[in-house]
Amino acid sequence: MTVAITSIIIFIVAGVGLLLVWRAVRFIMRLALIGVLILALLVGALAWWYAAGSSTPTQIQKRPASGQRAPR
Repeated sequence: MTVAITSIIIFIVAGVGLLLVWRAVRFIMRLALIGVLILALLVGALAWWYAAGSSTPTQIQKRPASGQRAPR
């Protein structure tokens, strides 16, 4: 009788522990996915900022008009 009660208690404790571990693993996976998403957003934002910052407007060079003389 004592062995049966002890084994039942061990199975219940093991089941509760397994449930807690399962929920913790699911939570950790969700946190990892959110972290990857945030990292991807940061990398994209930095790449966009770098690309937008490096495109400085170039000075427009005036070309001489073809076939016309400069006014005097």
